[in-house]
Amino acid sequence: MSRLIMVFALAGALAGCETFSTIDLDANMYSVRGATLPLRSGGSVSLVNGYSGETKSEIGSHAGTHFVVDLRQATEAAAAMTIRELQKKGVTVDANAKKKVTLRVANVKTAFHAKPFTMDSRFRTSLLINVECDGGPVAIVFAENAAVALGGDAVKRGVEGATMFAVTKLLNDQKVVDYLNR
Repeated sequence: MSRLIMVFALAGALAGCETFSTIDLDANMYSVRGATLPLRSGGSVSLVNGYSGETKSEIGSHAGTHFVVDLRQATEAAAAMTIRELQKKGVTVDANAKKKVTLRVANVKTAFHAKPFTMDSRFRTSLLINVECDGGPVAIVFAENAAVALGGDAVKRGVEGATMFAVTKLLNDQKVVDYLNR
């Protein structure tokens, strides 16, 4: 009997444990999806990460696990997606270019949405990308994504997918495209 009580006590103590899970994003997992506004080929632009160092942010939690994203890494993923699309359109990305676009991923949030008795529960993720051109704010792009909560990568896929949708919107923002085409 005393062993049974100890087992339940230990199970109760462990149930209260909380863990932190840092989400490592793969900048090559997704690319811009869908059509974007036309870009003038032959131009060049410098794409800058708005974070100078690691900037960890808790984006949500579920079942005792707190999910953490490095906003600098998330911005690097957004920049990589943007660079691939710019290069496809004939725009050169060069750190020394006169045109300077600064990206900053912010307000990343994720939440679990359960659909009982189905296999369709999801982590819904939203985020913003702040865009500055030549040091001045030009656009704030919002996007969200829902990743099916099967397997261990749902939050990661949610953030990467939301980033892809935000970059696609960024390249469809008339002010950003006008700046790139100047």
